[in-house]
Amino acid sequence: MSCHAPPRGTTMPQHLDVSPIARPDDRFAVVVSKYNPDVTNRLCEAAVTTLGQHGVTDEKILVVPVPGSFEIPVVAEQLARSGRYAAIVCLGAVIQGDTTHHEYINHQVAEGIRTAAQQTGIPVAFGVLTCQSLELALDRAGGKMGNKGHEAAMAALETLATLRAIGKPEQASREASGESESESESESESKDEEDGEMAEDQSDPKRRSARQAAVQALYQVDLNPDMPTSALTDFLDGELEDPQLRAFAGQLVKGVSTRQVELDELINSNSDNWSLPRMAGTDRNILRLAAWELLHSDVPYRVVLDEAIELAKTFGDARSPDFVNGVLDALVPANRRVAV
Repeated sequence: MSCHAPPRGTTMPQHLDVSPIARPDDRFAVVVSKYNPDVTNRLCEAAVTTLGQHGVTDEKILVVPVPGSFEIPVVAEQLARSGRYAAIVCLGAVIQGDTTHHEYINHQVAEGIRTAAQQTGIPVAFGVLTCQSLELALDRAGGKMGNKGHEAAMAALETLATLRAIGKPEQASREASGESESESESESESKDEEDGEMAEDQSDPKRRSARQAAVQALYQVDLNPDMPTSALTDFLDGELEDPQLRAFAGQLVKGVSTRQVELDELINSNSDNWSLPRMAGTDRNILRLAAWELLHSDVPYRVVLDEAIELAKTFGDARSPDFVNGVLDALVPANRRVAV
């Protein structure tokens, strides 16, 4: 990017110049969808070639095939959290069909990849094509419009170099204030002791990850009712290592699945002008999960509503939080609103 030079005598702005050349010990993972292989294979080849051109040897690249684009975010996040990879490159191709199914997939994949990068601090590059036809996708997989695989690999390399040049925000903050890491940890521990146990009506941040996994599992079953139970179990096992969180997510999924007819009738009767089939798949399953918690758990209703709104922010669109909140507010049983 070039800027016009300021008048003589004024200060020039500083520019952060980085090199996209990888370090010798950098490992990269390439998560690639097996769906639409005529497109994704070309994306993958271009990404691997580009990484190699910038100092990454073949043995430092792990290519991870996944069934489709929807599965990319969960695998990418798990790879990023492993601490073994400097950056992740995500590749896929979602092509428009006769229904609006592609719209849900596109949104979920984009949000999931963004969330994986933000929550882990590891560069997770977006290289998923969302095209109206196979021809347009091929144009962007080595055709006249370039190759998105190459672009995604470059984005991963450049973002990694930029983050390294900037430094870790937490470390920079401590250095700027003259605070040591041990002092920071000591202060945090002291605060935990003062706060004591979490108040009953506060959300548990750890449980949020279990709710997110449960919503993703319910959404997959919604799209594929014939999904084997073993596949659902494997998905939750891969998402949640903590046994308690895994058990909680399993309880949510089982609870919704066994009472879905009851929950759907209740949601339908309280969602004016919006039948369940008309709702976005993510909103529909967030409502099911939250409705089950409202009716069949002892979680305070304020927590259920707050968590559902956070899920809607993560998985839905801009209108989802207000929509979910409105429907759930009407579902809260009168006895749950009584302050204890």
